[in-house]
Amino acid sequence: MEEAAAVRRAASESVADVAPEELRRTIDEYVADGSVVPGVLTLLSARAVTDEHPEDLVEQAAGVQLIYDGLRLTRDLAQDDPWNGGDRDAANMAILAADVLVARGFYLLARTDAAEDAVGVVRAFGRDQTVRESAAPRPSSRSRREPRNGRTRTRHPHRRLGLRRPNRRCRRSRRRFRAR
Repeated sequence: MEEAAAVRRAASESVADVAPEELRRTIDEYVADGSVVPGVLTLLSARAVTDEHPEDLVEQAAGVQLIYDGLRLTRDLAQDDPWNGGDRDAANMAILAADVLVARGFYLLARTDAAEDAVGVVRAFGRDQTVRESAAPRPSSRSRREPRNGRTRTRHPHRRLGLRRPNRRCRRSRRRFRAR
């Protein structure tokens, strides 16, 4: 339990200077409501294999926790899509909070050996979300090539109008179409 409190405290302290106040409150609420398992596991794993000072390890664990919380919030927003029929202002604040969480997490991990691994995790997250989005069926029933007026496009629209194709050699004939 001490580890969980230490990680949560370090994560809250690392975003304490975020402005405006409403954004900081949103971030604090999200960090307080979430699970601290990723940060605690990072802290316990690091303590088991290194002899570093515990305070340095807590800061790194808080970085992992912030990245995890930011990605979790991003995933929730991507799946729920609150911009369509939901509270747009709250959704905008939430996506901004997710950006701040991930950025602060990377800031805490920037000068550590774990920085490259954290970048790999975020890239994998992005690929997974992209694959999930591309696998979902598109809401549009029209194909890209179908015009809005419902008519089918033809390769030669002059034929549909009953006109002769203009002669490409002469400018004058390009300007005038003659009926067949």
